[in-house]
Amino acid sequence: MAPPFLAYYGVATNNASLLEEAVNQCLLYREILQANTTASTASPPITHPLLAFGLWTHILGPVNNDPGIWSTGNAWAAAGMMRVLATLVKAPAHLLQDRHHDTTSLKHATANLVSAIREILDGSMRVQADSGLLRNYLDDPTWFGETSGSALLASVAYRLVTLSSASSLLGVSKLSKPDQQKYLNWAEDIRKTFGSDGHITSDGIATPAVNPLGWGDREEFTNGSPEGQNFVILMYAAWRDCVKAQVQGCKAVSW
Repeated sequence: MAPPFLAYYGVATNNASLLEEAVNQCLLYREILQANTTASTASPPITHPLLAFGLWTHILGPVNNDPGIWSTGNAWAAAGMMRVLATLVKAPAHLLQDRHHDTTSLKHATANLVSAIREILDGSMRVQADSGLLRNYLDDPTWFGETSGSALLASVAYRLVTLSSASSLLGVSKLSKPDQQKYLNWAEDIRKTFGSDGHITSDGIATPAVNPLGWGDREEFTNGSPEGQNFVILMYAAWRDCVKAQVQGCKAVSW
């Protein structure tokens, strides 16, 4: 949440140091929170299977420690980095170009953010889904597939593909055509899942969600999670912008 603000404020105040710090903060979070997948025998949530490589654990520290791989937490991280990335590549060129010759340069900062976002997307694509939706804890098959993390991560995939398709914005970090299609297909599958099996009710409620007032509640929450409702809108907005950008393979629905 904080890095996007730093990035916006850095551009608004013509302060390259703040924009660089936004990128640095993202990478520091990544350094600490990426899941341990190096153990030969995985015992979630202390260690995780290799397929979870690149995904982030939830909370590390003495207060409310939770080393599980929370779907919505990974979505928040990927979406936050996506906002920083978009701010970075659309910022006035003079802010970062040729400012340094180390990893804080525009070229390296962009590459690092794209890599961090892709790690989360790739990890999410590798884990087993539940009827088309990502589980609340991504590598824990005892949890059900839910709407919040699924929708927000799909929105990130749409945004990354749309940004990459724009001429020259990502430079050397531009996705290849097969990679663009891979992320687009995955996001489309999630979006289409929302349009089936009653996942959006006649009242506009996205279901099932996790109880927003009881995070450990294993019962599917069907009364509408404020966070989940918002993320569904973000997913459809990202899809809409992908269609408007005329990204190959991103098509409007024929009603």
